[in-house]
Order: sequence, then C-alpha cells, then structure tokens
Amino acid sequence: MQGTWPRKLAMLVLGVAASNYGTQDFAAATGLAEGLSGFLVGLFSMTAADWAFRAWDQFALGPLLNEWVRKRLGLPPKDGGTV
Repeated sequence: MQGTWPRKLAMLVLGVAASNYGTQDFAAATGLAEGLSGFLVGLFSMTAADWAFRAWDQFALGPLLNEWVRKRLGLPPKDGGTV
C-alpha cells in the first residue's frame, strides 16, 4: 500500500468497518462463506477508499473544500483579502 500513515490507517479502518457491516449481506447474496465474504468486502472497500484518496489528491479538492467552508462561515479568504 502506498501513501502516508494516516491514509493507510483510514483505509484499514474503512476496510474493517465495511467488512464488519457488509459481510453477512454479501455472503447471503453470493452464497460464499462468511470468512471469504468478509475478506472480499474488506479488500474491495480498502481499494475504493484508495481510489477516493487518489481522486481527492488529483483534483485538489482539499483547498476547494477549505474555501467553500470559509465562505459558508463568513470568514475572510486565507490570503488576508476581504470578502
């Protein structure tokens, strides 16, 4: 896995949570054993979380989200200008 430790930890937590909550439904829908279903759900959710983090970085959504929150709260822009 590539990325920073916080990203890896977030992917792990999301994978465990998805596996915990989605295993029984996936096993019932596919007829697979619960152990294999839990592994597949966790693995897929970790991959989906990695895709989301990569898209976040690629499209530079962090600064856009920061500016949107600042506008919604009525705060001045970060560069010190006026609203």
